[in-house]
Amino acid sequence: MIEFICAILGLAQGVLAWLNKRSNWIVYTLMMVFLVIFSAANNLWADVVQNTIYAVICLYSYFILWNKGSDFAHISKMNNTNRIWTIVTISLATIIVGMLLKGTNDPLPMIDAFTTVTTFAALILMSYHKLECWIVWLINDIAYIVQYYMLPDQAWYLIFLYIIWTGFAVGSLMTWRKQIITNS
Repeated sequence: MIEFICAILGLAQGVLAWLNKRSNWIVYTLMMVFLVIFSAANNLWADVVQNTIYAVICLYSYFILWNKGSDFAHISKMNNTNRIWTIVTISLATIIVGMLLKGTNDPLPMIDAFTTVTTFAALILMSYHKLECWIVWLINDIAYIVQYYMLPDQAWYLIFLYIIWTGFAVGSLMTWRKQIITNS
C-alpha cells in the first residue's frame, strides 16, 4: 500500500514539476515521507537517508528558492565547467557511498549509491532552475527502474512510476528548454 501511495504522489508531482509549478515541492515532500518508510522496509539505507534529507530540501525549495517571480523566469543552463564538476562529483560520491553501503545489508549497494547521489544532484539543479536537472533526472529514473526491478520483492508500482517519470523528464527537458529559448 505504501508503494502505491508513493506512485500516486509521484505521478502528481511529476506533472507539477513538468509544468514548473511551485506546488510540486509539497507533493514531493509527502512522497518522501512514504518513501522513507518503504525504503526502510526494504533495507535501502542510502534511500532512507536520501529521502529524509530530500524532504527537507523540498520544503526549502518550496518556501525559499521557488518563492520568487514567475514560474519560468529563473530557468538557465549550466556552463561547461559546472557540467564537468557535476559529473566528477556524481562519480566520486557514488563510489564513496557505494563502498559505505557494502558494509550494510543493502541488497544493491552500488546502484543504491548511484540513485542516491544522482537524486541529490538533480534535486539541487532543479531547485536552482538549471535545465540540466532533467538530464540527470532521466538517468536517475532509468537507474531506479533497474534498482526496483532487482529487489528481491520487485516494486512494480514504483517501476511503473519511474517509467512514467522517464517520460516526464524528457517532456520537462523539452518544456524548460523551450522556455529558455522563448525568454532569450
